[in-house]
Amino acid sequence: MDFLNELAEIDSHFKDVDSAIREYFSQILNGNFHNRPDLSDSSSEDITVLFKKRLLENERSISLTILAALEAWFRKDCEERAEKREKSPMGARFKEMYAASGKTVYKIRFDDILDTWSSVHPETKQIIGQVKAARNYRHWLAHGRYGTPKLGRGYDYFTVYDIAHDAAELLRPNERGIA
Repeated sequence: MDFLNELAEIDSHFKDVDSAIREYFSQILNGNFHNRPDLSDSSSEDITVLFKKRLLENERSISLTILAALEAWFRKDCEERAEKREKSPMGARFKEMYAASGKTVYKIRFDDILDTWSSVHPETKQIIGQVKAARNYRHWLAHGRYGTPKLGRGYDYFTVYDIAHDAAELLRPNERGIA
């Protein structure tokens, strides 16, 4: 599956879950407690706080999914170019990295893959920088969410989605002339 299609599927999932959370809590606030009788004595403010927590968790979970899928897409591109012995400057660099890794793409540092993109194609430096910065958010999400992350900017589902979409649009090999 092409990454933009995968991203669209992830986005549909996010929207489905977001809608379900909103509907569920709307019913709870209207007195229909479903399988949550423990909330029947809660104030509307307490329920609203819980509602916002659920929305935030959905955003964070799906952001992590997007960032993991984006990394996999970059790694798959690297591996495919290396295995096809692509003659482009990008393919040659990836072939060297792949051979040095023992033909195991996951032994190649993600930073090295990103750095190869920005050095071979300087026009990608801005989006590659955004991907690298978002990777710090991914690490914070994936490794316990403890402390306050020093990210340089705020991240949420929408910023992560936009970065992934912009990267996929700009970096699609051979469709935009970038090889």
